[in-house]
Amino acid sequence: MKLTLLVTLGALVLTACRDSTRLLWPAPMYLKGTWEWSIAVPDEDFAEQWTLDAHGPAVVGTGHWHRLGFIADPGSGELTVAGTVAGDSVHLDVRYFTGTAAAGALRSTEHITGVLASPTELKITIPTGDAFGDVLTQVYRKSR
Repeated sequence: MKLTLLVTLGALVLTACRDSTRLLWPAPMYLKGTWEWSIAVPDEDFAEQWTLDAHGPAVVGTGHWHRLGFIADPGSGELTVAGTVAGDSVHLDVRYFTGTAAAGALRSTEHITGVLASPTELKITIPTGDAFGDVLTQVYRKSR
């Protein structure tokens, strides 16, 4: 019995040490909840809030966004989220609406990939669309 326990524990430790950036828990259950991201710099203010739900590999959600400032294309409204999760990897399409989603004023759609780095931290990347293939990295924090 002790030998079996030691072998099992050793296998878990080796798995965790092999790639410490991978989660040892299922991501869908940790995606459920409210996630927030914001940044405020001189003359700029950006914020998003997503409320996500996950059923198996499917992720859905709603939320709000606003962008204010000199450089930003100002606006605010609702957003919808749809995508998938596999392990700790997340692939989402976020649709931004000016005003309410029900009014149908679609502003833009972002195709986002990310990693659930912990139960309370979601690191996402968004392609900038420039000629160099640059991406933006944002960290969303779970608020509830």
